[in-house]
Amino acid sequence: MPYSGVRRGAALAAVAAALAAAAPGGAQAEEPAPAKAAQKSDARAVIADVRRAIADNYVIAEKIPAVDAVLAKGLASGRYDGLDPRRLADRINADLMAAANDKHLAIQFDPHRAAMLKGPIGDEATIGPQWDRMAQFRNHGFTEMRVLDGNVRYANLEGFVWTGPKTAEAYDTVMKFLKDGDAAIIDLRYNGGGSPQSVQYLISHFVEAGKPLTTFYMGGGRKPEKEYAVAKLPAGRLIGKPLYVLTSKISISAAEAFAGHVTGYRLGDVVGETTAGAAYRNMFVPIAGQYMLSVSSGRAVLAATGGDWEGKGIKPTIPAEMGKAVDVAHLHALKKLAAVAPGHEKGRMEAKAALLAAKLEPATPALPLPAYAGRFGERTISVDSGALHSQRRGGPKSRLVPLGGNRFLIEADPSTKLDFVVAGGAAPAVEVIRGDGTRMTEARTD
Repeated sequence: MPYSGVRRGAALAAVAAALAAAAPGGAQAEEPAPAKAAQKSDARAVIADVRRAIADNYVIAEKIPAVDAVLAKGLASGRYDGLDPRRLADRINADLMAAANDKHLAIQFDPHRAAMLKGPIGDEATIGPQWDRMAQFRNHGFTEMRVLDGNVRYANLEGFVWTGPKTAEAYDTVMKFLKDGDAAIIDLRYNGGGSPQSVQYLISHFVEAGKPLTTFYMGGGRKPEKEYAVAKLPAGRLIGKPLYVLTSKISISAAEAFAGHVTGYRLGDVVGETTAGAAYRNMFVPIAGQYMLSVSSGRAVLAATGGDWEGKGIKPTIPAEMGKAVDVAHLHALKKLAAVAPGHEKGRMEAKAALLAAKLEPATPALPLPAYAGRFGERTISVDSGALHSQRRGGPKSRLVPLGGNRFLIEADPSTKLDFVVAGGAAPAVEVIRGDGTRMTEARTD
């Protein structure tokens, strides 16, 4: 498979990581139990296979001698002798990183997935019942869809899977969902990479048919491969719809390719953190002793930029903390949509945007919260769990979001503000400011 589900500086995700990648928080797919019979590895057989796979496939030819030399030295010095399987993998990976500084070049002890490999797996789709089942477990990478305020559609893609028509069908469903929204957010913050076919299919929905996408320069002396936007898409295209792609420092490989297309062709905004900076495509090779090796087998050059992102990553157009990226993207979408919304929708979107902005940048009230608490006509203001709440007689309780000074938004109705009248460190009254501009003063009655 191309690209990888790389995490923590090494390509330690197995073939299925392209399906998926990691769970939130960077967790990997479940590790198989250690093989009982393999307490110690045959280091010579393992290193021989690794050296051969690198010599035959590694895309950066000038690095091959240095990588080969460090492996040969480690073997000759006894550095790899007498180790259990996972400890040997850790030691080899340390040497590979030191020699190549390549996040896609790594070995993993994985008896289960190594047994699934009948030979090297490169860029071809992983077709067959077992692959379909693995992809189905994570809905081909799309693990969540939501409708946010303002008809902003959100989809979380945790891995660029490609098993053929079944993946295309899953993507078509998601694209139809996003197409019915007024803006789209695609979350790649936990995306561990995957297949270029998947990237090609997804990005094709946001560009014209036939538009140049990527040129792949492959190892082993193979001819460059050019990739273009897909012509026929059952869901149609989403060109011109506000698009926000969320990234983090663990968004990697294929996830970076997608983000690079978006920024390079100015299809939308990338919101979050600079990505991992792993641009090479990779293939998986079975290695003696139930190991798998990820080998960088191709370099991707984006047509939109004329370059790759190796060692640099894709920079966001809207920087944001990883944990706040959804709200930041949603806020930008609401502001953009409010600017062109009809009158009856404009105020509501602006109010929702103001609420999000207040949550993202919390303000400090002028007085301690208990100073605002009390009864104001039919309204009761109380302090609960470190926040003010407003409740009219017989109605639901809603949290108040501070805007600074003595002004607050009602979370359940952000078009309404409460502006407390303050005197002598207390609040004798509160002014209610409605979304239509009307004002009403409610005096303290307790």
